Amino acid sequence: PMHTTVFLLLAAGAGGCIALQATANGNFRKNLGDNPLFAAYLSILGTVLTATLAMLALRPAAPSASALRETPWWNWIGGPLGALIVL
Repeated sequence: PMHTTVFLLLAAGAGGCIALQATANGNFRKNLGDNPLFAAYLSILGTVLTATLAMLALRPAAPSASALRETPWWNWIGGPLGALIVL
C-alpha cells in the first residue's frame, strides 16, 4: 500500500541522514578550527531552527499541561543525550 511505501522511504531517508550527520559534524568541526564545542552548538542551533520552522509550518496541537507534567523524567533526556552525541 501507499502508506507502507511512504514510511519505507522516510525510514531510508532518516537512516541516510544519520550516516551523513556524523561526517558533516566532523567536517564542520575541522572547518571551524577543530573547535568541537562551537561545532556542536551551531549544529544544535540548526536543529532548533529546523524544528521551529517545522512547528510553524505544520502547526501541530500542543500537548496538555498535564501530559507534560506526567511525563517521566527519563523521557526528557533525549535532547541532552543528543547534544552529548554531537559533542
